[in-house]
Amino acid sequence: MKKIRSHFDLAEALDKELSWRKHELINLKLYHDQAREHHAMMLRRAGIALIYAHFEGFIKAAGRLYVEFVSRSGLRYRDLLPGFVALGMKRELFPGTESARGAVLREVVVYLTDHADVIAELPWASAIQTKSNLTSE
Repeated sequence: MKKIRSHFDLAEALDKELSWRKHELINLKLYHDQAREHHAMMLRRAGIALIYAHFEGFIKAAGRLYVEFVSRSGLRYRDLLPGFVALGMKRELFPGTESARGAVLREVVVYLTDHADVIAELPWASAIQTKSNLTSE
């Protein structure tokens, strides 16, 4: 898969992601329109599940592509919104959120301040986790 390094790359990848999904749904509609009524009813029910699956899949893929684009943009942590900072520093932040020990929290704060000017590296492949149910989170 092509690396997402520019706005053009992002738009192209999103278009590609969306086009195959549209193609599949259009084909299902064509099958539905040519089917006998009892088969058409089944295809409508299957279509609802397929539409949701494509909706969830596109949101997940689009989110991953966007996070990859942001990660490859060479931005420093100080230039990112807090959600991206948390994503990029997840491994360092996670122990601090599970422990109330002062030493661990101090390490997290020191890490954050020491890395404010570091170029962000975001784990785009695992950034968007829908867990089979799309929610606003």
